[in-house]
Amino acid sequence: MDITREEALSVLHGWKDDRRIILATLAISIKTSSCIIGRIEYLNAERIRIDDESISEHEVRTGIEIDLLGVTKFSFDDTRLVVGLEGAEQIRQNYDGFLFLSLPDGVTVNLWAARTSDEIRSSEL
Repeated sequence: MDITREEALSVLHGWKDDRRIILATLAISIKTSSCIIGRIEYLNAERIRIDDESISEHEVRTGIEIDLLGVTKFSFDDTRLVVGLEGAEQIRQNYDGFLFLSLPDGVTVNLWAARTSDEIRSSEL
């Protein structure tokens, strides 16, 4: 479902405050994409940075920084809407929600927020 910039920032701030691990994919074209896993390490109304600083012991850091002012559309789905796909149950168990960012020239950023280990354990009971 499409959401406003303010709603998207609220979701992102919640994920940042919860220290959720984020799977971020950047799709530049059908043949070119990239993926990183990390936490939201910086967030304001203008930009977001997701990197692996708090989850990796490697000296080389990976991450992505997104100009939120350039986002043309924000969409959000929660995992209850994942049905009819192979692996849907596993997706619902492991992820809390998805935020989709549309950028100019057809570039998209998909942010998947992982559930905490406590949430995964309680859903297995």
